[in-house]
Amino acid sequence: MAINFDRAASVDFAAMDKALVRRSGASEPGRAVIDARIEHLSSTLAEDLAVAAARSLTDDERVVIQQIRELVARWNDLWMGRAEPSAPDELDQLAAQIMGRFEMLAELAVRHSFVERRKVVTAIGNFRYWSVAVLAAALALSAIITFFPVRRIIRPLRGAAAVADRIAEGELNTPIPPGGRDETGLLLRSMSVMQQSVRDIGRARAGAAPLGAESPGRGDR
Repeated sequence: MAINFDRAASVDFAAMDKALVRRSGASEPGRAVIDARIEHLSSTLAEDLAVAAARSLTDDERVVIQQIRELVARWNDLWMGRAEPSAPDELDQLAAQIMGRFEMLAELAVRHSFVERRKVVTAIGNFRYWSVAVLAAALALSAIITFFPVRRIIRPLRGAAAVADRIAEGELNTPIPPGGRDETGLLLRSMSVMQQSVRDIGRARAGAAPLGAESPGRGDR
């Protein structure tokens, strides 16, 4: 934005200077038209410089813009007859100085914009780096969070399932690991109670078997 308005202001003054050259050979009505044209360009130039100053990135650009304003004000005073020239060619000297300041302003603006562009590119690169780092950290945290439930829940459940399978196959003396205070521990304790109940039922049946065998003998008597 600053560079664009700097160039627009430069074009405005170049048009003002050319119009002033045409004015010296114009008729009286033509001079009035040229005067109005120069005044309009001068107003546009002031507006463009104001925007350029607001959009400038550094103080050195604003210093050059202020110098241009002062030189243009002197140029306007001379061609309008509000001031006496210090030299016959002062208007030409002022025009050359003003265009030189515009060139300096453009050079500063381009240089500073390049520096700012490099800063933006570096910031984007750092953002990408930190995005990848944050994503990697999130994945690592997810893996850790997943690891602990697997370690605390899935493995004990697998062990409990293996014990239940062995008990179902008839291995009633299969040791059941002690459980903690969580749901898995509650399941293991329930399995222990179930195992003990199955043992008690088995012992009760084993003790009742001889009594059942004696019943026919008594009936035969």
